Amino acid sequence: MEIYLFKIPGIILAITIHEFVRAFVSTKFGDVLPKQEGRLTLNPIKHFEPIGFVLFIITGYGWSKPVNTRSIYYKNRKRYTTITNVLPLISNLVVGIICLICFGLLAKNPNMGILSALFKQAMVVNIGFAIFNLIPVPPLDGYKIIGTFLSPNHYIKMIQYEKIFQIILLLLLFANILTPILNIITNFLITIFAMMLGF
Repeated sequence: MEIYLFKIPGIILAITIHEFVRAFVSTKFGDVLPKQEGRLTLNPIKHFEPIGFVLFIITGYGWSKPVNTRSIYYKNRKRYTTITNVLPLISNLVVGIICLICFGLLAKNPNMGILSALFKQAMVVNIGFAIFNLIPVPPLDGYKIIGTFLSPNHYIKMIQYEKIFQIILLLLLFANILTPILNIITNFLITIFAMMLGF
């Protein structure tokens, strides 16, 4: 139970930063929809998605409420759509690295056990969230990134199988098949970052 409680602040931080960055970048590219829908905010409630949050708690991986964007406002649709969907992933990696640094510093102090544990969970959640979002299944970013480079016909075919892809993803998570694979990748990245930072 304790580890689940420690996860919650990290989850809230991850989804809030992720969706705010998407809204902010898209708005900078001329999109008015995120602001109209109240998503250009750091208020985590606006980015909360119940099923994704529960999955986060149970499996360590989940999703937030995706910010709606409209590429018709972009001067360069393919380039700006790609940037809008890639930068949220990078933002989670950056936050994860910052949390890694904080964890590395606090872990040396025995009086900072709780705070150290919070940063550790936030580190794992943010880096894991970035990795998980690369999976090309809706509503994840990998799906949107791949869709940018597909022809209209192939994209339409991809949309037709959205629900099937989602069901498969959920089954893989609940069956604990996908989680161990994602954990290996996440832990590998954390190890690399820690070595680079001297921790």
